[in-house]
Amino acid sequence: MARHVERDGRRGSHAGHSSNRASRTAGAGRGAHYGSAAVASSSRRTSSGGGKGKGPLVFGVIIAVLVVIAAVFCINRFILDDSPSSQQKLENEGAMLTVSIPEGSSTNDIANLLEDSGLVADSKQFVKYVKKAGSEASLKPGTYRIICGPSIEEMVQMFEMGPEVATVGIPEGSTIAKTALAVEESSNGRIKAEDFQKLAENAEAYESDYPFLKDAESGTLEGFLFPKTYEIADSATADSMIRMMLDQYLKETESLDFSYPEKAGLNEYETVILASIIEREAAAENRATVASVFYNRLDEGMRLQSDATVAYLIDGDPKPEDLEIDSPYNTYLVDGLPVGPICSPSLESLKAACDPEKTEYLYFYFTADGRIDFRELVKDLASVFRMRIELRQIGVRDEAKMIGGVGSCGRGLCCSTWLSDFEPVSIKMAKVQNLSLNPSKISGMCGRLMCCLKFENEVYTHLKKGMPSVGERIKTPDGMAIVSDVNILENVIKTRLI
Repeated sequence: MARHVERDGRRGSHAGHSSNRASRTAGAGRGAHYGSAAVASSSRRTSSGGGKGKGPLVFGVIIAVLVVIAAVFCINRFILDDSPSSQQKLENEGAMLTVSIPEGSSTNDIANLLEDSGLVADSKQFVKYVKKAGSEASLKPGTYRIICGPSIEEMVQMFEMGPEVATVGIPEGSTIAKTALAVEESSNGRIKAEDFQKLAENAEAYESDYPFLKDAESGTLEGFLFPKTYEIADSATADSMIRMMLDQYLKETESLDFSYPEKAGLNEYETVILASIIEREAAAENRATVASVFYNRLDEGMRLQSDATVAYLIDGDPKPEDLEIDSPYNTYLVDGLPVGPICSPSLESLKAACDPEKTEYLYFYFTADGRIDFRELVKDLASVFRMRIELRQIGVRDEAKMIGGVGSCGRGLCCSTWLSDFEPVSIKMAKVQNLSLNPSKISGMCGRLMCCLKFENEVYTHLKKGMPSVGERIKTPDGMAIVSDVNILENVIKTRLI
């Protein structure tokens, strides 16, 4: 039994010779399970061998203890000194702190700044980690807002990514006032809306750098603060933000062809005015059509009568009495275009103003999916015009009548060519006329049952009198039969003998 243990011990010792000193000690540790047998065996050998082996055993134990102490020291040092998550609890843990890293700051400068700000407990620990990670050249300057408490590793990653840049989104159709408020909010109040609006209402101050503003009769930059998302740098001012938007207008419009509006007698500024009205009046899919209506009205010498211009004037939905306000923006009273743009048009509206659809339309209208209550509007109109006012909400049939088109029969739509009134149409009429009951085959362009089912139904009903129905049993010269088909127009039936 003792010899068996000795062989295991020798195998452990043999493995130890092929490793370092610590490995040999670890091998000895793994053999500790057989320690009593090994000692007993050694005792037997000592008794017969003259006291050899006791000294080496004591020496091995001492070495093992020293190695364990060294390992514990190294592990503790690694955990405490090198772990990015080993920061001591900070005084301002959980607080939002702002730190600005100047351009050209060294790793030591940043570390000292972080320690002074209370974001790290030991600046040397930060420097040590940065050097170990090889991130010295990757830390970006800027202003950072940090919730106190992240590990050094997380902060280094944050500085490598760079500061979060504030942005402001200017929606299409925004006015100067709304743009100013958006800039103030997105800059956390650093750029005041009042300062922004004051500068934007003085087009003359920018005219030398942006020649397209020389025709700005309104004296403001309305219409030229291009709608887009912009970055707000730490050094941004109201003036720099305005210039950024004017530069964006130049960039977006450099490919536009203004030849059409020029032929119509409009310069670039007037084209922007028209585009701003299109922006507020049209839907995305019909901008070019709405543009054609305005061009046609201008060509005919008609006033534009755009509610959008009055809405801009009063900053809200216009009422009947608002249409009488004396203002160069009220297109119900002034001829031609208003004095200036009413918003910042999108690129699509600018394109529509430069390339409108070719139509003869002088009016456009809107449709609604649901029912609209006109009662309050009727009261207002009646009180202003001192007469009986009747408003009716049109449906899809009325829309088809106004637009027109070609039916499945190849002729113009009945409703848009000669039919004056819409009468109820039912599926029963299709049955009387022996038509397919598939909705797609008996519906018109409006999506409702075809009007011709109604006005042709009287003829079919008259012709069908006295004719048997399909499936009915009748007596024929050849005997009893079942009606299999009826052709009303030809007055012919088909039967099957029973």
